[in-house]
Amino acid sequence: MDLSRKWVVSRKEHKCIGCSRVIVKGVRIQSIEGKENGSFYHYYWCAICQSAWEKAGMDYPDEITEGDMLQLDEWHEVYDARPWAHGPSDPTYERRTVEL
Repeated sequence: MDLSRKWVVSRKEHKCIGCSRVIVKGVRIQSIEGKENGSFYHYYWCAICQSAWEKAGMDYPDEITEGDMLQLDEWHEVYDARPWAHGPSDPTYERRTVEL
């Protein structure tokens, strides 16, 4: 259960839970904190994953694991329109799509 979900500007590099990519300092991201099965969690969610999630019509209770968003066509459509969302140039995009 999410206890806190808010948009923030990253003060350092983070890894997005949805796409497993590095988000550079100074980028707008969601900071999500919660508690599940007695354990606390804190992870970050990039704007590309949020847009793809909304475009795919997914609902928040659906569970995703790290990197799952890369399997959605919607993620690649959003990324192609906004490649800067993870930071200045992102050389990992081509490599990540080949690994799938």
